[in-house]
Amino acid sequence: MNYILPPIKQCQNGHLFCQPCGNKMKQCPICRIIITNNRNRAMETVARSIDFPCKFRHFGCKKKVKYDEKLQHDKSCAFNPCYPCVVAKCNWRGPCHDVPHHFESQHKIITNHSEGAILFPVKGIENCQGCDQWMMSASRHGRCFVLVLSGLPPDKFIVLVFLVGNQQESESYRWALEVGGSKSVKMENMKPTSILDFKNLSVSGKNDFTFSRSDATLLIWSNLNQFELCKES
Repeated sequence: MNYILPPIKQCQNGHLFCQPCGNKMKQCPICRIIITNNRNRAMETVARSIDFPCKFRHFGCKKKVKYDEKLQHDKSCAFNPCYPCVVAKCNWRGPCHDVPHHFESQHKIITNHSEGAILFPVKGIENCQGCDQWMMSASRHGRCFVLVLSGLPPDKFIVLVFLVGNQQESESYRWALEVGGSKSVKMENMKPTSILDFKNLSVSGKNDFTFSRSDATLLIWSNLNQFELCKES
């Protein structure tokens, strides 16, 4: 059950209900008087002074916030079971902290906890068909990142880095990628994409790295991609 939050409507006898419920009813469920558009401004003022529990308290969030902060907090709460899996054709969603466990238990993607640059071996890329994927999970700065290399038909590939977190949090991190050896190609100062934006992602070149199949031979020749993740001060 949720709390009554502004705008707070009332019937002529003073019985209170939230606006979403009021919009669904024609009569007060208590006294059966016809509902009007009258609002209880005094109770709205009281509501704005109270600390409300998070909408996702039953999933473990213990934070309490004022009404004016509640909508934004509920939207970005790490306990919101809205974080998607980035594996193709997987429709799982869950709280932020459950994402690494889901990767490992359901897709055998082990999180890399080592320090320094991340080595990402890619095997079989020369035989890639359609939208094949390679990915790994990495823990850096106390956060989980997902590194994804995907085929883009007919003959291109794309590298993406996702932060398992919300859009605002992703602004604090940058990643760099170096592909190859003596003829290496390097992309720097790239912002990770929030995993919440995975389903609505478009290839723009701003925060992703796209290359052709002919360039992919350089990956095979070196057999590693080196990622560096850093947090902006």
